[in-house]
Amino acid sequence: MTGVPEFEYQELLPIGPDDTPYRLLTTDGVSTFDTPEGRFVKVEPEALTLQTMAARIEKVGDPMQGMWRSPPSLRSRFEPLGLESPA
Repeated sequence: MTGVPEFEYQELLPIGPDDTPYRLLTTDGVSTFDTPEGRFVKVEPEALTLQTMAARIEKVGDPMQGMWRSPPSLRSRFEPLGLESPA
């Protein structure tokens, strides 16, 4: 078959060094659970949506910026949700 890549096995949960820079945003909605393979982190979907919004805006900017003459901003949405507004 042309255009179909050959199958290459890859470990689902590779063990080894992880040099990813992590930053704790919150522990709300985060828990751990144990399996025979080890301890895993469980993150509720709501935590990813609300808690990481500030970090995404801080990194890439406000997606609403520059869209209108009088642009609205997502920054005003943080306080009602009990979240700290990004810098």
